[in-house]
Amino acid sequence: MARRKNARIENVSRARTLVIASMFQAALMGCASTPADSQVTTSKRDLKPTEIVRLLEACRRQHAADFSRESLAGLMRDAGDARRFAEQQRQRRESMRRAMDTYNRGVCLIHGAFTLKEQRDGNLQPVEDADGEPLEFEYLGSGFLVGDRGCVLTNRHVAEPWWNNDAVAPLIARGLVPEFTRLTATFPGRKPTDVDPDTVRTSHDGVDLAVFVVTIDAVPVLPLFEGDARDLRGQGVMLLGYPT
Repeated sequence: MARRKNARIENVSRARTLVIASMFQAALMGCASTPADSQVTTSKRDLKPTEIVRLLEACRRQHAADFSRESLAGLMRDAGDARRFAEQQRQRRESMRRAMDTYNRGVCLIHGAFTLKEQRDGNLQPVEDADGEPLEFEYLGSGFLVGDRGCVLTNRHVAEPWWNNDAVAPLIARGLVPEFTRLTATFPGRKPTDVDPDTVRTSHDGVDLAVFVVTIDAVPVLPLFEGDARDLRGQGVMLLGYPT
């Protein structure tokens, strides 16, 4: 009799051990918590196999709500976008460093002065100021080297400072003729280089662009973009020059 009683006690202990082992196995499978509506107040020793199945199903539903194949694909796309953004920023920093270390030496300060002449005694004579001195208009601008033969690209209003100049236009309309008295280009670390006004070529389609030629060496040439300008939309711009 005592032996059968002891056997029953051992069988109950084994059953309880199996239930507890099953619960630990479920916890190791990643079920750290269950939703509020799935919590139970039953103690571990009173759990039945059907209740274990119910708890496991609740855990599965929770994990399914927190994670999906679509969310994984979205996270992977975000990670890829972040890597591409980081690479773009790295390239941008490299471009800025290259611009500051190299290309800035190919950007020149343009210093010009011009006068207005009028017909007097059959000749063009400079217009004089109140002190009887030839009237002269000075200005500054920027340009950059774009060719190995000394071709400098600038704005038309720099290479031809009376173009679209509202102050000068009425005087030209009255017959006065503008003429350069001085035109130089100064690259960083170099002395001013004289520019021959006869080398100036301006755009004739209303675009504010012009070129002229200087005699210069050992100055970096800044490459021009030759693709579709629409591809540049949305990109950053770094300005190098001598704004006044």
